Amino acid sequence: MKYEYPSVYETFRCIGGACPDTCCAGWEVDIDPDTYDYYMETEGEFGRRLRSHMTEDEDGDIFFPLTPEGRCPFLNRQDLCDIFSELGEESLCRVCTEYPRYYLPVGDYEQIDMSLSCMEVGRLFFSDPEPVRYLTQEDIMDGDPISAEETARRDDILERRNEMLSFMQEAASGTADERFEALLSRFPELSPESDEELLTAMDQLELIDERWNDIMIPIRANLTAIQRQEPAFLDHADPEFDRWTGKLISYFLFRYCLNVFSSGNWENEMRFIRRSLRFIRLMCIARAAGLLPRSSYDGRLSGQEEKNHCNSFTQNDMIDIAHLYSKQVEHSDGNVELLRKFIK
Repeated sequence: MKYEYPSVYETFRCIGGACPDTCCAGWEVDIDPDTYDYYMETEGEFGRRLRSHMTEDEDGDIFFPLTPEGRCPFLNRQDLCDIFSELGEESLCRVCTEYPRYYLPVGDYEQIDMSLSCMEVGRLFFSDPEPVRYLTQEDIMDGDPISAEETARRDDILERRNEMLSFMQEAASGTADERFEALLSRFPELSPESDEELLTAMDQLELIDERWNDIMIPIRANLTAIQRQEPAFLDHADPEFDRWTGKLISYFLFRYCLNVFSSGNWENEMRFIRRSLRFIRLMCIARAAGLLPRSSYDGRLSGQEEKNHCNSFTQNDMIDIAHLYSKQVEHSDGNVELLRKFIK
């Protein structure tokens, strides 16, 4: 089995209570079959509590629905997990133990990624001055069997993805935006899209994070002003902003291109990536202009004092913006699928 992953996978360590965010808030936790069986056999009052919250959706999947406050029913007032406290880490659902790691196996290859919804991942990701490095490791394990034809198709997808990653990270000239536009030109079937059309798609998303309304409302109300401010924003942005943009592009390319193996559709994956990058850009400009609220924990992640925030955009802003977008969009398969396919 061959495993491929970004270097942040090796350096990441959960910082627990020191983290300014709570992983469990706003997340309907899916219960995998093995954990379901374990919970069904758990005895005592806590076992009854587990089963009282287990809910089956229309597809037959089991999950813990959120409380009216938008929290996992086992996330207590101290922002600690009652399941962990009562039964130990080994009793957690697979999604809880794996987060912020993301696994996508195809035959004897497995892609491992790290979600930017985790703010510590974001800190490690954006603070690294080097381009994103992807590492590989092999062992003697066998993956799920796929045919020779499927293996060849997977390898073609990986080769195309890796070439795009190399182009983004190794091109000698041009900004990250310019290099990404050059990549998009390879997909002539991908129709141009205005920001107004993008916002129409974003309006269709299921609300995952209550903070999302504080983002959508001012961006829609001030879209023309945000568009006008973009050239000045780029001219006066932190010199590192182009590097952060390049890292974001690499993040989305690595994570989503392999989905073409199951979907067979490059256009949909590239549409999702383009929409994600463009909306994150609008969020960045709006944050710099003071249209979006800054997090109360701003500054806790960098370990150093930031400059005055007036009309500025810092690394902490970049971490927070990527975190907010990822939590609202990437934590929902339905939202990702909508942004792949929705066309007005």
